[in-house]
Amino acid sequence: MIYGDILKYGQAVVEKCTKSRRCLLYLILFRLLNCLFVQTSFFPDEYAQSIEISHYWVFGYGHKPWEWESCISLRSVVHPFTYAILFYILRITKLDTPLAVLYVPRIFQGLCAALGDYGMIKLVTLWYGQLYRGVEDSGVASGWSGGANGRRHVPPVYAILTCHFLCWFHFYTICRTSSQSFECILNIWGVYFISKNYLPAVTVKGGMTLPCSNESAMDKQNDQSKGGTTVVRRGVLHSDQRLVQACNPPSSITRSDDAGTFFPAGVEESGGTAHHAGGEEADNQGDTFTSGYYCATTVDKFKTAQIRNLLLSLLCSSFCVLIRPNAAPFWLCVYFLYLVKSAKGKKAALQMEEVLKIGILYTLIFFILGMVADSYYYKKITITVLNFFLYNFVSGQNSYFGEHPIHFYLSCVIPSIYLLFTPFTYYTFFCLMRNVTTERRRSPLGAVTNRIDYSVYVATLLEVLSLSLSVHKEHKLLIGYMPFITICTGFLLHIVCTFFFSRVHNSSGEKVATYFRNLKTDSDNEVTILMTDCYDTPLYSHIHRPFKIGFLDCSPHVKEQNGHLLHNWRKKIYDDKFGKIFYDLFDETKRTPESVEPYIIPDKNFHWFGQKKFNTRKHFEWVYEKINFSCLHYRFSVPLNGELPLYLVTTSEHLPHLAPFLSKFNYHLDVDPSFSHYAVVEGGRKLGIVSHLIFKRGFS
Repeated sequence: MIYGDILKYGQAVVEKCTKSRRCLLYLILFRLLNCLFVQTSFFPDEYAQSIEISHYWVFGYGHKPWEWESCISLRSVVHPFTYAILFYILRITKLDTPLAVLYVPRIFQGLCAALGDYGMIKLVTLWYGQLYRGVEDSGVASGWSGGANGRRHVPPVYAILTCHFLCWFHFYTICRTSSQSFECILNIWGVYFISKNYLPAVTVKGGMTLPCSNESAMDKQNDQSKGGTTVVRRGVLHSDQRLVQACNPPSSITRSDDAGTFFPAGVEESGGTAHHAGGEEADNQGDTFTSGYYCATTVDKFKTAQIRNLLLSLLCSSFCVLIRPNAAPFWLCVYFLYLVKSAKGKKAALQMEEVLKIGILYTLIFFILGMVADSYYYKKITITVLNFFLYNFVSGQNSYFGEHPIHFYLSCVIPSIYLLFTPFTYYTFFCLMRNVTTERRRSPLGAVTNRIDYSVYVATLLEVLSLSLSVHKEHKLLIGYMPFITICTGFLLHIVCTFFFSRVHNSSGEKVATYFRNLKTDSDNEVTILMTDCYDTPLYSHIHRPFKIGFLDCSPHVKEQNGHLLHNWRKKIYDDKFGKIFYDLFDETKRTPESVEPYIIPDKNFHWFGQKKFNTRKHFEWVYEKINFSCLHYRFSVPLNGELPLYLVTTSEHLPHLAPFLSKFNYHLDVDPSFSHYAVVEGGRKLGIVSHLIFKRGFS
């Protein structure tokens, strides 16, 4: 009962807000609350691959992970460039305080998330409030327009939106400064714009052919009440017949008094006749005209609208693929199905040749611009999309970050996101596939291409399957496709998860950054901090103070020519249980001329430790290089040695091994431990608490 009550009242609130003129304002307020409420970490890339890079570009100090080495070049500059603009504005206005640097990117991400929500509202309303509201045999939409007793049911627009806003994982991830958050927002708007090309065309007063929408239906009714006339062909309406009838009531079928040359529907401009069997339903409702006659000049206006929608969709998808190359299978599937649809289109709609020309030309231009920007940054010919594909799907080297079975997304990720509603998600996909394969009037391909929602669902399934081919899998990779999976789903449990993951789970990393951001010192340059893990705590983008910060490097292992595997510092020290290797980092007798300090030196270095720079390029090189991990050799072979850190940050997991070191060098706990997360300990026999601890060295 409680789930039913939440759904009932949730729908009422969502319906009231979305119908309000202040809808966008409500969404902005909601996401601003969202971005300020979330005080936890999800994964390192939300800092290390975005605002940490931007922080260095603008303020001159920060940290660059191994992916940004010129010999690796896995990341595009487009995503961090967005935050660099924000930081630059703060810098030139002298507002670059630590709090401003921390919260401005979050607030910006909250505003972007609100735009994504607004796009989601428009998309769901377009699909199931307009395009497929009256579909009796649509599978997903079955029973939305009428029941067995003939009563009219409410379309599930607000139920879908309620699920969208109550989904704990979306609330937990969408306001983070990660490329996956942008991927989600761009996917929503890209799908929305291409969906507008599936709207049926209608003839309105003046002879102009327009896509049918709620707005055009209202204009039609206003024109009719004022005595306006419209020519509409009598004939068989499609599965969106209620919408078309709303746009073209039977009483409006009169002659048109507008001047111009008209061509009967079904008659080509050259005089040839396109024959259709009487009463046969056309294959593609998106290209169907309910008008019996249309002006030749209005065809161009209709095509112009479709071209604009296609270009806007391509703009969103191009940016999406540029910052998240794994989105390519999703968009290739969507555009392929749209291309098949256009091959069967009517005269006034975009034809397949036109779609191909626009798509190929636009993609090439955008691809070249992205390649130029990345090549300029890396000082060599760079195709980050290709490098990303080779590394994650061909080489298999991403297995270093973890391996999962091929069914991981379907058996683990989606159930952990949708919880008790997971069966409804899979059942809806099952109904979709059943209706597609049992469609009598069309082939399965025709049934999919005929509806944009089906096309997007199939593309989403293809994306999940393609991601499953990679040995390394993570929850974050599904962020961009959650809106389309959510549409297939359906709440108290979600609220509990929202609070726990947004305020409690992995919140210690943020608390550690807050501690050092507010640290009172005589000179920031004299503060040294060592963290005994890798990327589990935000760095300069959250602290915004020029401390010397070090951590145990976790770059991917490198093979030497003789086949010997070089392990990173974190693995060597962990395997040694913080023994001799760790002590040698601070032993002055082990220091050599080749040694570098195990800290990032602000204003001196960006991508690694010490003052010496590796893999630098002074001039642009007209060469294209494959990913070469041997260039990371210095991260494993260069000896590290420096002064003892003033502060040491570790976790309760490593505390037993670090206790002798802390005691020997007079470290004491400087602040109460911060809860991080729960972990399975003692060989899987017990669930323990993991906390972050900050120790400060005392001087005797």
